[in-house]
Amino acid sequence: MLREAIERIMNEYPSARGEVFAEHPLAQYMRRDLPEILLSLMPLETDIRWSASAGQGQWAEAPWIAALNELVTLTPQRGYYPVYLFSYDMSTVFLSFNQGVTILREEFGAGQARDILQHRAKIIRQRLSEAI
Repeated sequence: MLREAIERIMNEYPSARGEVFAEHPLAQYMRRDLPEILLSLMPLETDIRWSASAGQGQWAEAPWIAALNELVTLTPQRGYYPVYLFSYDMSTVFLSFNQGVTILREEFGAGQARDILQHRAKIIRQRLSEAI
């Protein structure tokens, strides 16, 4: 089901991006239906909350699908989480480990937020290398 969802987004997004965003079926599918579908694939993972976005108010250049661990974050605006990121031309999907930026920027400003994110990334890389 995840593969089918990714393929649907890759196939439909380029043409959808040229259409009106509000109430668009693909945007609604990503925002509302896709998280429920993915949750049904992992019913025992009660701490995982799926989130997907085609944009807010307009089409995003790069839509995404994130798995949010409720023990870490409830929003992609803070914390860290694995996320599928689509390339602008929809030729590639990347599985990435991202950090939320929005809340840090609001709290500390862009410069200090960047420093905090870099420090956190260093810690995460170190812990991952120790685990391997």
